Amino acid sequence: MVTNLYENVIEVSQLGVQYDNKVWGIEDINVTFKKGKLIALVGANGAGKSTFLNALCGLMKPTTGDVFFNKDLINRNTPFHNIGWSKQTHAIDWYVNVFDNVVVSARLAGKSRKTSKIDTLAALDLVGLLEYKDRDVDALSGGQQQRVQIARALVHHPDIMILDEPTTGLDAESSEKLLSHLKEKANKGGLVIVSSHDLNLLDSYCDSVLLLKQGSIVAYEPITKFISRYRDKEILTIEYEGELAELEKFKLEAIEGVVTINDLKPLVIEIKRNTPIGQIINTLDSLVFVIDINRTSPGLREAYLEVARAREEV
Repeated sequence: MVTNLYENVIEVSQLGVQYDNKVWGIEDINVTFKKGKLIALVGANGAGKSTFLNALCGLMKPTTGDVFFNKDLINRNTPFHNIGWSKQTHAIDWYVNVFDNVVVSARLAGKSRKTSKIDTLAALDLVGLLEYKDRDVDALSGGQQQRVQIARALVHHPDIMILDEPTTGLDAESSEKLLSHLKEKANKGGLVIVSSHDLNLLDSYCDSVLLLKQGSIVAYEPITKFISRYRDKEILTIEYEGELAELEKFKLEAIEGVVTINDLKPLVIEIKRNTPIGQIINTLDSLVFVIDINRTSPGLREAYLEVARAREEV
């Protein structure tokens, strides 16, 4: 078995997928994924995220390039026993109930009948479907069917999990519970790759960000570096009594570190990251009565929107 927590799990070399209309979905992708990471795959609709994940899992044949899995983790005889995969569209056995949908994944991964039953009940409990275990899947809502698919991906405790929009149709509590579980798996040495538009949720759990744009990698780096590189500003929101004249904005904008004044009441000031705010408060105290100050640091969503805007302007 692999002993190094961060040893390479997947290596992608010059990966490309060309559709029937000769348009490239992804092109010349070169990237390495290591153990112990939860990676957020982000990008606009049409950026190539699902195509990339489908090619990564072998569900779509690459036009160019190769995907190499660590031989110590992936056995050629049972290639999917250590991979958990959940695609964006439903892949469910419609003619059996919820329990049987999930238990079959555990059995196909080589688990015993007894272990499969125990793990299936635990997986259904994790996604909030334990009380629905005997129900037919076509009687479930779309969000509940998504949970069945996620349970199928996780039931056999794979070290590699690749999930495409897993929180679609899930409520906030279920989404948090799922991401918390995935983060725990990564912390124990697993590799988790999650594609999602829920950037605020990913912000709290992911280690690294892989940003795709028009089928190519724009960035692949730790989330803290990604945020600081693309969004080096913070927001001050200040509640106050009194009135600030439009002309008095210039006193604040002249302070070192202040970037722009977005609104006057409440006062919303964009400042460079880690700027001391003492001079801002002293200046305001001479003009109005300050009631409350809220300082907000940018997250993954703000950084993503910033880089998206910047590239649209090029």
